[in-house]
Amino acid sequence: MQSEQTKEITIKFLDTLNESQKRWFLGREALLLGHGGIKKICDMTGMTKPTVIRGMKELKSESYSELGEQERIRRSGGGRKRIEDKEPKVLRLIEEIMKVTTLGDPMSLLKWTSKSTY
Repeated sequence: MQSEQTKEITIKFLDTLNESQKRWFLGREALLLGHGGIKKICDMTGMTKPTVIRGMKELKSESYSELGEQERIRRSGGGRKRIEDKEPKVLRLIEEIMKVTTLGDPMSLLKWTSKSTY
């Protein structure tokens, strides 16, 4: 079992890596640990099992040398979609709600409100 200090150092190191680098590192560590390595890595880092498995598969793939040369971290179109794309009326509704409590220079793009998030 790893010491708490080793866990802290590993977590700090993971914070410096991007998503794909984290997957590859965790996949490598799981492969080195052998049987039960995936579970140990998941328990230690809090990363999900599919993430570690994907890292292992990427490392084992024949095109691994090309993985580090990618310009993008995520596939094109990945990530959360903009709320304006899903609900086109949302900006108009927010402006309508805020109209009464908006403060500051009306010509400025910066808006201030006295309304709470609740």
